[in-house]
Amino acid sequence: MANKRNITNYNDTNYEADFWGSRQYEDLIEKDVLQKMLSKNYDSFLDLGAGFGRLAPVYKDKAKKATLLDYSDKLLVSAKEKLGKNKNLSFVQGSFYELPFDKDTFDGGCSIRVMHHVEDPDLYFKELNRVLKKDAVFILEVANKRNWLEIVRKLLGKKDALNPFSRTPENRSQKGLTYNFHPAYIREKLAEHGFVIVSKVDSSLLRSPILKKIVGQSRLAFIEKLIPFWVRKTSYTPSIFFKINKI
Repeated sequence: MANKRNITNYNDTNYEADFWGSRQYEDLIEKDVLQKMLSKNYDSFLDLGAGFGRLAPVYKDKAKKATLLDYSDKLLVSAKEKLGKNKNLSFVQGSFYELPFDKDTFDGGCSIRVMHHVEDPDLYFKELNRVLKKDAVFILEVANKRNWLEIVRKLLGKKDALNPFSRTPENRSQKGLTYNFHPAYIREKLAEHGFVIVSKVDSSLLRSPILKKIVGQSRLAFIEKLIPFWVRKTSYTPSIFFKINKI
């Protein structure tokens, strides 16, 4: 990992429209998984890397208070414009390497589509542990480099393929941060930093440009939602959700 801690900032991009405008399938699937994994109500909830508030509709009615934190003030402005009327939501600009909260603040939270921007997982998990209360429930999504497509690309000798068999995190981007992680590496880091995995769910099982065109994104998401969680345990999909507790 790099010594200098770079942080992705979406202030100079139209992230909401340019990225998510063409990813209805992923949006629907991630909201569905998060909804099913958040099984209780929370006094104080943290969306770590909340962006423009895409996931707030999933948790806003489950938390007495929810904090949306992001490094991009541009995205937070967008989130506040959409969600500011919800009195239980607050919007905070900050870095996940230096969370602007006291110790033991939150009893629940999530971090979705964020981990691939983390080049210092040790500091990320250290800070997360600090601000979570004992037994807090947290949903963590990780970009999985040991997915079936990456394995095929590696076996075919593609030059830009990651090594899905190595536990070392790898950055796919040449310009920014797009880290992919081996599931075993994430398990090790969680254990090192005081977390226990309660459950794990594969996500985006059917992610494919071809299937999106043939089936349609909303239909593809509908089909995947029908697949029960107990089947989705292989860890060979491009995205994995971990439900963890601070111990």
